[in-house]
Amino acid sequence: MLINFLKSNSLFILNCYLIKSLFEINGVILFMSNPKELVVSDSNVARIAKALASETRWKILKLLRIEKMDVSKIAEKLNQTEANISAQIKILEKAALIITNYEPGVHGVKKVCVPAFEKLVINFI
Repeated sequence: MLINFLKSNSLFILNCYLIKSLFEINGVILFMSNPKELVVSDSNVARIAKALASETRWKILKLLRIEKMDVSKIAEKLNQTEANISAQIKILEKAALIITNYEPGVHGVKKVCVPAFEKLVINFI
């Protein structure tokens, strides 16, 4: 995942003609200029930064950049318990950094994770 820290004086998020997608996930208001890029500013920066503050969560995001994975596979690759990975996934999901869905597995369903976008832009206004 490429993270760009941009310094900008423009308030493009407030210019209605430039807004392509403005939505809310778990209380986080997000602006997506295109489906592969997430732009965050103001109080949302703290939420995203807290989610990115863990080395384990960084490793999860790096793995998901390569391919979608279920919780079991992530736990196996990172040599951690499924319970811990599941807790980390929940934090990333609440911060809207990943998208999860359930797919059929060998013994029931499995929670599959994918990155929500390819590029994160933190806008300093």
